[in-house]
Amino acid sequence: MRGGPAREVEGRRVRARSRTAVVRAWARNHCDTTALLLAAGAFAVYLFFSWYTWVNFSSPSWDQGIFTQLADQYARWQFPPIVDIKGPGFNLWGDHFHPILLLTGPLFWLWPSGMSLLTLQAVLFGISVYPITRFARARVGAVPGTLIGVAYAASWGLTSALVVQFHEIAFAVPLLAFGLTAWLEGRYGRAAVLIALLVFVKEDLGLTVACFGVLAALLSWRGARRRSGASST
Repeated sequence: MRGGPAREVEGRRVRARSRTAVVRAWARNHCDTTALLLAAGAFAVYLFFSWYTWVNFSSPSWDQGIFTQLADQYARWQFPPIVDIKGPGFNLWGDHFHPILLLTGPLFWLWPSGMSLLTLQAVLFGISVYPITRFARARVGAVPGTLIGVAYAASWGLTSALVVQFHEIAFAVPLLAFGLTAWLEGRYGRAAVLIALLVFVKEDLGLTVACFGVLAALLSWRGARRRSGASST
């Protein structure tokens, strides 16, 4: 009599782990066309909105000007970058730690316009829609997962970031999206690398990386204890 409920609970756990393994395997090995189309559509909407604000001279934040001057400095190999919009002779390396913005230099060299940064941000935001939608569709089903993807694409965080135009956090968005879904899919090494790259986006994201590391260590420790307990029984 005692073994019956215990066996039932263990059976449910085994079935849940089996379903999780199936979801992870599917997400790892399939390119979800619907998720890809949703990401492309989101990019198109983001780009149109960014273009509309650009041609109408709408600039609610001075970050667009700051990072445009920064990209111009990097495009001309000017180090350290002097951004006069922050103040005459202002060295932006003394403001924040964002070495990933070196990637804006080649782009600005090819397309010397603030619109190039807005396009880059639209691309990065659009890319992030894909892993979220793909994983959601694999985990909860096609229709609910697609709705989750739409909700993410239209979320306040992304749309408000578009309103204030380019900011270095644009690089963090796809890193977080791909990193966290990789972790949920069981690709722990890839997830660790992607999340660790956040330290190059901005100095305060080091706290996010540290929290992720602590959580990963705790989950690994709990998994090891569970496996040792199961082997002992």
